[in-house]
Amino acid sequence: MATTADINALIRLRLKTIRRSRQLNMRQVASRAGIPISTYSNIETGITGSVAAAKLFQILEAMGAEASDVWPYANLSEILQIERDRDLRHQEFRISELAQMFRARSTALLVLEEGRASILLSAGLSPETELRVASYLELGSDPGGETYLLLAGGKKFILMISGPGRDLGRTLVDYFLERFAKAFSEDALLLEAAKDRHPQP
Repeated sequence: MATTADINALIRLRLKTIRRSRQLNMRQVASRAGIPISTYSNIETGITGSVAAAKLFQILEAMGAEASDVWPYANLSEILQIERDRDLRHQEFRISELAQMFRARSTALLVLEEGRASILLSAGLSPETELRVASYLELGSDPGGETYLLLAGGKKFILMISGPGRDLGRTLVDYFLERFAKAFSEDALLLEAAKDRHPQP
């Protein structure tokens, strides 16, 4: 049976999907709904545990959506899994795209939390190499290649790019790293789903 937390998680995922499909940013939705950006951001990212019905209807109206667009009507856990898998496939495409753009031998996105490194995404790494890279980072050793760091949502995200590759500039790396960190720091379910797909040290 679906819990209140499950229902709220689904509503958040669907609000984000609707917003993106309408090519709106959070600020635009908040402005149209007549609510502060921080309120909308807290609702969509889950900082606000549950959303009041009146506020939900304001947001839906601002995006031109209906309650039926966000309310669960089938097996909730199945729907949540489908949503997470879709979001994860999107992030996997991004890491592959990054590897191609840099002509890199391999790329990986890791998160370091409380001294534990977890691979979230990778392209061109075997499971054994993924474990080795995560172990090196946990020990504070250099895993090889170029590494870039970003703190987001209280987590340290690490993007690793291994040569031979080409230099397309730090701006492009920062762009990808910020997008990855935003996706995984805002959605704890997506973070856990990504960790589940890779062996952990």
